[in-house]
Amino acid sequence: MQRKFKINILYLFFGIAMLSQSSCLTLIKLKMGIRDPKVMDEKLHARYLRKLKAPTNQAYLIDTNYINFLEIKDTLLFRKEKKNHYQVIQALYYGHNQFQEKWFINCYAPGYPKLNWNIDNNFATFPPKTAAPLDTLLSFDRLINHAQSFKDHEKQKVGENEPYTVVFIWNRFMIRETKRLHKLVKENLKKCNEPYRIIYINNDNIFAQSEMELK
Repeated sequence: MQRKFKINILYLFFGIAMLSQSSCLTLIKLKMGIRDPKVMDEKLHARYLRKLKAPTNQAYLIDTNYINFLEIKDTLLFRKEKKNHYQVIQALYYGHNQFQEKWFINCYAPGYPKLNWNIDNNFATFPPKTAAPLDTLLSFDRLINHAQSFKDHEKQKVGENEPYTVVFIWNRFMIRETKRLHKLVKENLKKCNEPYRIIYINNDNIFAQSEMELK
């Protein structure tokens, strides 16, 4: 990845140029509970999964090929779609096909210092009302192929014989907002009248490694 891209992915969440000033950025981070990125080893990964009360057998870490896949897509054609898939916290709802049916992303959740994940009362019903525009840039299989586990779990799939699936993309450095969205997703899934599961994909290492390479 080029230097410009690494800077963009580290600070994409903030969205406006004024936040590139260190004093402003530090204040924003403190207000929103944002930590410095840190490499997620197996021990740390398990620790934060316990905080989320998440099963370890459905937990993965995204690899750098995820970013590489998005980078090769034509920016002129897929600029908005690429920006959405780069975001740091996401919940993607899948029925029984390859592409998301509902989608929640941090950049579509307004508010400061707490994000309003439930804007327009999206989570009042199941399935919830999508907050982000849907696309077909990244299939479920492609996303899962870029997810690695410490224990070499069997890769998940979607289809008619599979449970309703939510892919929850999360991280430690924004754990406060991770927990807030996770709570809404869990409560909303209680309204689901069919078997369901949550697949957890952590993206800390992408941001931590990019920050180290910039130093």
